[in-house]
Formats: sequence, structure tokens, C-alpha cells
Amino acid sequence: LELIASGDCIQGVTIEVIDGDIDSDYQWYLNDVVIPGATSNPLIVTNALADGEYKVRVTDAPGCEIFDSIVVDIDENILVVNGLVGDINCSLEDIGSINISTNSNNQPLIFDWNSGNTSGFIDGLPAGAYQVTVTDANGCVGSNSFTVISTPPVEVTASFTEITCTNPTSNITISILNGSPTFDFLWSDGTTGTSLTNVEAGQYNVTVSDANGCSDQTTVVIPENNILNIIPIFDTMICASNEAFVLPELSSNGLIGFWNPPAINPEDMINNEFVSIWNPIDPLSTCVTDFQVTFLIQQPTPLSFDLPDSLCLNTGIYNLPTTSLEGISGQWNISNINTDTQQAGTINLTFTPTEFCVEGFNDSLEIKEQKTPIFNIKTDLCKSEPVFVLPTTSLEGITGSWSQPIIDPSIINSGFISTFIPSNDYQPCYLPVNAVFQISSTIIPTFDFPLVVCASDAPMIFPTISKNGITGTWTIDTIDFAFIDTSFVMNTFKPSNIGCEESVDVTITIVKLEKPSLITNHPTDCNKADGSIKLSGSVTDNEFSIDRISWQSNPIFDNLTSGRFIIFQRSILNTSCTDSIQVDLVSPSNPQILALDVSDISSCKESNGTVICNAEGENLEYSINGLTWQQSPVFENLGPIMYTMQVRN
Repeated sequence: LELIASGDCIQGVTIEVIDGDIDSDYQWYLNDVVIPGATSNPLIVTNALADGEYKVRVTDAPGCEIFDSIVVDIDENILVVNGLVGDINCSLEDIGSINISTNSNNQPLIFDWNSGNTSGFIDGLPAGAYQVTVTDANGCVGSNSFTVISTPPVEVTASFTEITCTNPTSNITISILNGSPTFDFLWSDGTTGTSLTNVEAGQYNVTVSDANGCSDQTTVVIPENNILNIIPIFDTMICASNEAFVLPELSSNGLIGFWNPPAINPEDMINNEFVSIWNPIDPLSTCVTDFQVTFLIQQPTPLSFDLPDSLCLNTGIYNLPTTSLEGISGQWNISNINTDTQQAGTINLTFTPTEFCVEGFNDSLEIKEQKTPIFNIKTDLCKSEPVFVLPTTSLEGITGSWSQPIIDPSIINSGFISTFIPSNDYQPCYLPVNAVFQISSTIIPTFDFPLVVCASDAPMIFPTISKNGITGTWTIDTIDFAFIDTSFVMNTFKPSNIGCEESVDVTITIVKLEKPSLITNHPTDCNKADGSIKLSGSVTDNEFSIDRISWQSNPIFDNLTSGRFIIFQRSILNTSCTDSIQVDLVSPSNPQILALDVSDISSCKESNGTVICNAEGENLEYSINGLTWQQSPVFENLGPIMYTMQVRN
């Protein structure tokens, strides 16, 4: 086989098998890798396939195969880049442009400018150097550099001298800004010089061109002026507070004359206007007219500021206002006051206005120390203390209000805070003050002595220390109830410490058992239990017993037989208060002891005592121990002891 390659990056490269059989099959390879779809002859190579070794396999109809290869090296840098540059002529604006053309139609074309642009035509460019790289669709690359040149415009101005009665002609002078020398001049009168001299009043045009062909023109109009006018060098508006001054004889354009009147004293002005006339001095009198000036007298504007009367130390920086309430600006002798570094005292202030005819302003400001109002308020409270109102005036006379003006110890907790806010008159330098209340619970002394006693009890000595440890004194330290006429007695305990310990009043009830009156109903017979005993009198709040075992509130005992009974009574208020009374019930046939005759023993060593019982009744028996009975009423040989004589039927 014979392989040939022809073409370039832009047109593409063609690889062809010379004298190849059209009936054969072809398969192309790049660097031994099958090129998909490359099965014809010739093979068109673009940049997409890139450089390398191209191999072909040719298979004829009988199936015979043969291989051959060729190395292809494609030169990519053959793209030619041209550009049409639009320079900046006679302008200071950025109006430059560059239009790019290439020798490749393989679209799209990619433009990469050093200025960041990405198109083939760029404009709005300032003067400078620009470089572009162009890449076509086949990957062919070319680059070029271009320069945008700027030629500045010509700017022309003109000045002239004034025509007066002493200078009848004028001179015109031209000034040129920018442009490139040399310059050509063309005046409207046909002259070509750089200036015009000794020209009369009128209009003159001039055109100036530079070496680059840039040009500009200007027009000068010279007025006729045969009469000189003076130009005063003072203001015609005068403040009434100004000092007197003399009007100047020399005007600002060099003319000399005199004023009538020559001086002004604003204080002497009755009206708000003042007229003075300026007269020229020869030889100017022929070309200068008199000049009349009307001066207006303005009354000075008074100033006012909303300044505090005082400032407090350590409250930061206070900046003085640079504008008055009337909107007048100016400066103070000091711009601000730093209360953190300033000492207490008076500061004198002066405001100097920057505007015309405004009065100055003087004031003073007091720097005061910060103080805290002082109150004499009890803050350690007991919950039992009464409600009270906090004072609205401090000890030094500072008035204000409290955040919580009414203090009720029974409902607030310990640590409760009420804040005093001084009123506006004292607010700047008197600080708010907190009253912190500590609330303690009320302590009531307790005692364990009885509140109900018997009149027969021993005198009570009241304790000086309560059961819960509170020390104090009693109104009566010892009470002997036997000497109390009333049914109760009151005593008061006062704690020694003044705090939340409360005084205690105690009332002690005194039980006095009085002997009751008796109403007895004797049994109708000694064998019958139909007797009764009734107690009457002061028996309220008492209970009664006949055996000291069972007690009853009813003062009546019935169904009793004859005999001796002991009735007990006690107070239901204090059951230790007791008393008793002996009652005998008898029946008509019941024996009754009339008397006992007792003979004591003669000595402690003898048992020779005798008891003789004198009694009434029938068939009587006698006993001194309740066990043995005898018919004789005489009992002899008795020892020293107590005997109970009993008689029975």
C-alpha cells in the first residue's frame, strides 16, 4: 500500500490510500485504537482527531488483509489574525475600537482579549495596547497585538481688556489647552496671528487648529463702555451692632474719589437705610459718574439654646449644640464637656456665630456632684407590722416618687425593692435609690403552764423564758390564786428584744369550788332504796361522783338506801379541782348513833381504851371493825387507833 497526507489545520488533513480498490473494506486506527466510523478511503483528519500515527487495514473481496501506517503532525498555529483599529481623534472620551478578521471560516471563533473582552469587535476603548488570541472550531490558533492611539482635542479660551474712557481700544489674548503643536489661527477679520491688539468694540471669532487637524473656536464680544463704573469693596448690608467705620476712597477697580457722608455709625441710624454718594476726583470726573450706595441696616438676630442649667459628674460627654434654636450655626469656646474628667464648678460658655449680624451668646453651666437621697426608713420588718407609706421627700429635701409607695409587710417577701426616683427638678444630679426590705415572720412566745387553775393551787411563778426560747418579763411575776377575788386573772409577757417577737396576753381561769346546798330525801325504810341527795347552788361547770369512779353532770343522786355518803364535786375546766361533802341518810327504823363516850389509853404501853356507843333503835348490834358484831355497846381494852363505830338492827 501507499499512503499520502495533505492539507492543514484550517482546511483539515486528508489521508488517502493510493490506488485503493473501491470494493475493499477499510478500517482506520489512531495510535492503534479503532477510530469509530472511519471505514472509507480517504480519511479526513480534523483537529478533533489530533496528531499521531494513523494506520489503515484494507480487506479485499476474497478476505485478504494488508496494513500500512503514516505519522501526521498538524500545525495548529497557522490562524492569521488581522484587525482594523479605530483611534481616538480629537477627543478626551474613550471611543476607541478594534474589529478582528481571520483566514478561518471554521465557526465558532473564540476571542480571548487581554482586556477581558470575548467578541471579535470591541469598542469604547481608552488609548492603549490590546492583544487577542483567536481559536477556530478546528483548534487552529492565531494571535496579534494592536494599539489604540489618542489625539487630544484643542480647547481655546479668550480674554480681553476692558474699553474705558481712558482706554478706547482692547486687546484679545488666546489661551490653548491640549492639542499638538504647531497651531494655526484664523480670525473672523481674516488675520492669522495669535492675538488681536488695539481693536474696537465688537464681536470677534477665532478658530485654532493643531498639527493633528483638531480644531476649536471661540467668540469674544467687547462691549462699548465710555463711562467707568466703580466697584465698591464693602458690603452694603450693615449690622446695627457693628462699630462705626469710614468708607474707602479707592474702589476695587482703582478709581479714587470721596464719599458724602464719608463714615457710617450704625448706632446713629434711625431708619433701616443709609445713603452715601461717591464723587470721583479729577481728572477722572469726565469719564466716571457719581456713584450712590444705599446701605441697609439690619438688626442683629438674638440667639437662644436649649441648654441644661447643670450637668452631673461622671455622666459622660455632653456635646454643645453647634446650631441655635433659630438655626444659626457657630462655635463654642469649648465644643463639649467631659463630666468624667471635669471637676465640680461653674463653666462659662461663649457661642460665636458664623453668620452675618447675629448676636453672640454667653451662658454658664454648673457641674454638680452626683448625690444619693437619704431616707430614714425601717427596712427590717415583721410580717405583723402595719401597712405604711414611704416618704416622698428625703432628709435633705429631695422630692420624688417610689416605684412601690405603699409597703404592706404581710404580703411582700424578703428582698423586696422599691426605687425612689427624684423629680425632674433634682433628676440630673440625684440618683435613684433602692430600699431593700427584709421581712421576718412574727414570733409568738409559747408557754406550757395551765390556763385553768384551782384556787387552792400553790402560787404560780411565771417563767421568764418561753418554750420557744424568747426571754422577757411578765406584768406579774408571781400570782397566789387564793387571794384573787375574781374568777380569772390576766398577765402580759413582754419580750426583752425589740424585733418580731410579740407580746403575749394570757388569761388564767381560777376555779373556786363552793360548798353546795343539800336537799336530802331519806329512805322510807331501812330496807328501801328510795332516798336521794340533790346538790344546789354554784354547781355550773362542775361534775359529781358518789364513788370517785363514775362522774356525772347531774347534781342529783337517787335510789339511795340509808347510810353515810360522801359526795365529790370537781370542775370540768380543771378536773384536779375537787371537793367533797358528807351526807347521812336515815330511815324511821334505822338505828341512830347518838353519841360516843371515849376513854383514851393511860399510856402508850397500855391497851386500856374504852368506847361506849349510845344509840337508839331496837335489837341493836355493835361493831368497831365491821366484821364482828356484839350486842353490848361497850368496847374495852382498845389500843391507840381510829375506830369506826357501826350499829345495825
